[in-house]
Amino acid sequence: MGGVNSAVMFTQWNDEQIRNAVADAIRVLSPDGGFILFPVDNVLDEFPWEKVEVLIDARRDRSTG
Repeated sequence: MGGVNSAVMFTQWNDEQIRNAVADAIRVLSPDGGFILFPVDNVLDEFPWEKVEVLIDARRDRSTG
């Protein structure tokens, strides 16, 4: 469980960087499944929710195709 750093990702990265980080985490940490994508720290109120949605959507996209 883990794979992404929310403190950096949600405050400094653009949408494409977030999508790439999700793809990389899944590729590296879950070659055969069994991985739970989750921020290694936490999701704070001050993070832009739009960035959290990018992470969620990128994960959904990876699981459907």
